[in-house]
Amino acid sequence: MPLKLEVQNSPAEIQGVLISIDTATGKAISIERVRQLSAV
Repeated sequence: MPLKLEVQNSPAEIQGVLISIDTATGKAISIERVRQLSAV
C-alpha cells in the first residue's frame, strides 16, 4: 500500500561493510566498515 513520507531536514547516513574475498579459498581476507554521512 502506498505511503507518503515527509522529507527530513537532517543528514542522511549510509552504513555497511566492504568484504574482500580470496577467490581461491572463498574466505574473507579483509572486512572494512563503511559509514558515510551527507550534508543537508
